Amino acid sequence: TGYERLAKQMEQHFRDRVLRFWFPRCVDKKHGGFLPSFLADGSPGPDNDKTLVFQSRMTWVAAQVVLRCPDLAEAYRPLVEHGVAFLDERMWDKEFGGPFWQLDPAGQLRPGDPGDKHAYGIAFCMYAAAAAREATGSGRALDLAQRTFRWLDRHAHDSAHGGYHEALARNG
Repeated sequence: TGYERLAKQMEQHFRDRVLRFWFPRCVDKKHGGFLPSFLADGSPGPDNDKTLVFQSRMTWVAAQVVLRCPDLAEAYRPLVEHGVAFLDERMWDKEFGGPFWQLDPAGQLRPGDPGDKHAYGIAFCMYAAAAAREATGSGRALDLAQRTFRWLDRHAHDSAHGGYHEALARNG
């Protein structure tokens, strides 16, 4: 049918134009995590800050590939683990808890950066860690998802009005 043909075309486009462009090119073997900036020809772009949303998104994408593409699962499982390790080791604030919104390309907080945290990015981190757990069975991913939720709920929950505050200081 037309829908099946369209689905096959979309799957092929995803594999050929999205996955092959980004992976493994975006894997930062020097500093960890994933590089976010590339030019159309695939050469490195100028802005490679490590943002929580991008690091989480690429971890989530790799986890979804493991879950949905059996022929690629073996190649993408280490990428899921690579992403979780960066989220846990570098994006996680060891002093105050919670994941940083943004770090420099080397995975460090810039001098003078207040280390703000945002519920939007924290939600991506939880989502990525939960998907990583589902894809790999990783206890580390489960711990990261749970720890991230507890930090968000403890610091951002608005008990007076419901919901959560979006922007938070480094200490929550």
